[in-house]
Amino acid sequence: MHRSVAPTAIALAIAAALALPARGVRAEPEPAQRPSSPHRRHALDTLDTVEVEGRIRKEYKVDRTDGALKGGGELRDTPQSVTIVPPQLIESQAAATLAEALRNVAGLTLASGEGGFTGDSITIRGFGARTDQYVDGVRDSGQYIRDAYNIERVEVLKGPSSMLFGRGGTGGVVNTIAKKPSDTALRALTLMAGSDDYLRGTADLDQPVNDDVGVRLNLLWTRADSFRDTVEYDRHAIAPSLRLELSDDTRIDASLSYLDHDGILDYGLPFNTATGEPIDVPRHLNYGAGDQSTITYEVYEGRVAVAHRFSDSVELRNTTAYGHFDRTYRTVRPNVVNTAVLAPTTLVSRNHNLTGGDQRGLYNLTDLELELETGAIEHDLALGVELDWEDFSQKQRTSAQSINPLPALLPVPIFAPQSIPLPLLPSSFEGATLASYSKVDTETQSLYVQDRIALNDAWSVVAGLRHDRFDAEVRNMLAGSALATDDTMTSHRLGVVYQPSEAQSYYASWATSFNPSAETFTLSAASAAVDPEENRIVEVGAKLTPFGDRLGINLAAFRIEKTNARTVDPTNTSVTILDGEQKSDGFDVELRGALTERWNVFAGYVHLDAEITKSNDVNSGVRIEGNVPVNTPESQANLWTTYELGNGFELGGGAFHVGQRYTNTGNTLSIPEYTRVDAYLAWTRGPMRIALNAYNLADEEYFEFGTGVFATPGAGRSYRVTLGYVF
Repeated sequence: MHRSVAPTAIALAIAAALALPARGVRAEPEPAQRPSSPHRRHALDTLDTVEVEGRIRKEYKVDRTDGALKGGGELRDTPQSVTIVPPQLIESQAAATLAEALRNVAGLTLASGEGGFTGDSITIRGFGARTDQYVDGVRDSGQYIRDAYNIERVEVLKGPSSMLFGRGGTGGVVNTIAKKPSDTALRALTLMAGSDDYLRGTADLDQPVNDDVGVRLNLLWTRADSFRDTVEYDRHAIAPSLRLELSDDTRIDASLSYLDHDGILDYGLPFNTATGEPIDVPRHLNYGAGDQSTITYEVYEGRVAVAHRFSDSVELRNTTAYGHFDRTYRTVRPNVVNTAVLAPTTLVSRNHNLTGGDQRGLYNLTDLELELETGAIEHDLALGVELDWEDFSQKQRTSAQSINPLPALLPVPIFAPQSIPLPLLPSSFEGATLASYSKVDTETQSLYVQDRIALNDAWSVVAGLRHDRFDAEVRNMLAGSALATDDTMTSHRLGVVYQPSEAQSYYASWATSFNPSAETFTLSAASAAVDPEENRIVEVGAKLTPFGDRLGINLAAFRIEKTNARTVDPTNTSVTILDGEQKSDGFDVELRGALTERWNVFAGYVHLDAEITKSNDVNSGVRIEGNVPVNTPESQANLWTTYELGNGFELGGGAFHVGQRYTNTGNTLSIPEYTRVDAYLAWTRGPMRIALNAYNLADEEYFEFGTGVFATPGAGRSYRVTLGYVF
């Protein structure tokens, strides 16, 4: 297989952009200030905005972070690699889901759910991160597709982050910032239409009632078919929110959200073990059960955040959040084929099951921030307590269970999978014999302390310590048995930042994270007594603005190590021990901001050298030690750029490259590398905006993600037209 020149081309484009002077960059306007401390206080302050032609726009370069420093702060003060996907970028790409927005993050790849998991699943720097997703700093572990209708921006913190967020976070975490009421009225309506009968409508209504009260309402309705046979979905959502300022020092932010999804679950194309890649058939073919491969879920979420400032140097915050996720879906998964030459008589067998899941979580976070001085040294001290309760239940019916199984599905012709009639498949658990039924209850108690120490104008240190206790009980409701685990772990963070000028910030950091056995709400007799896995990172980097404040260059080199990965005991394969190791070495570069007054760019490149350095596990009878972790390409690059032509016209486009990825630990199956090229054209006049997005211009055949059995194709050449009106 030839190697694509796309990563090199994108890297050269980034280098060329770096060589350009940033002429005509407009000065950043002074943000409106509330009576507040002169230092960072994210709970009561708002992000800077720029008003252009009656519309509120955010630049590609965002300088503040909510998640990378407790209490928020400047990115240049953060000893960690952080990518922030801003709303202007999301808008210009017509990104409708979180997954589409995350294409702009080098080092993050989309993955496919396994073991009954559905919804957004990602890998960061070679480590799975599907349970490492947050909204406004609060864990959001529900299994669903996250829509972008209520997303203000997305922050991706790379590297172990347990000191900030608790369990997980080995490769990094995704922290989504939700839209909230502001001080400026905004009424934005958007209609979108596209290929495969894609239709979408959103409304964003932001209304200050007076200086102290504001309300905001976001609405969504969307439906679409697909280039994949029989696949379609309907989704609608509503998210009201409230801002209430009881005084200059006390603020309450409250929000609710509801999302309903009804669609067809798609498990893509089966792998061909003879070639090591997905079968070579037209990408529209679907091996599921037609309109009986349904998936439905409902998401209910609510949160209340209260912040009180006792003085310019003392602030207390408390956030309480609740989430309820209810889903039912039918998995119809094609099994692998093993013939190098496909013929019309080649058959694909299928397994199927019916799964119902119910998940609830209650989270309470309390943070106290203090600004202190000890002589000439300044401290931003943060102390906090986190208390979480989560429960998860799942029941399943399968075609393989011994008593009252689901009807077996006949094998289907490889080139005509929908030609075989299907029986009516049961869609209820009422009175049915179950293959499995489990309930999981977890409790988390956490204490943390972090201090950002400003030694002088140039040098600062960020040091943090967090102690977590994570209890989990997994009950087998059919067998009447239970397994339990009680894990404790202390996470560390230490970073040194050197800033010789406003345009330069250099850092070195060391941090840790941990992964308990029940992290993903599963537990086995082999793993119940096993301590958490431990991870550490060493990273050095630079955050530079050499051509003016509007253009930022981020560089980082890192090593992440999992020092005690779970693996089987070679003397007793029914026992799990902590004797494995995994590492990920790499470097990445990002360019974001304005090259000139009219020219914006958001680009990134990452190179990863990841390896399972020690393991007793086998795949198909062969040791996996020395192999590459799943879903970890050696190279990945993204480039998006727009140029304002004048008279309201804006032209842009970009490319997304993902290298070859193995989909099983044995490294015998993989999905090929690909490069997707997109284009963008928009026209804005007063309150109206019309935009055209064209995706995959070259009609590249590629795969979004895969598992050890199947791979999901990406869409061919397609488009979306957007009509927006702001008043």
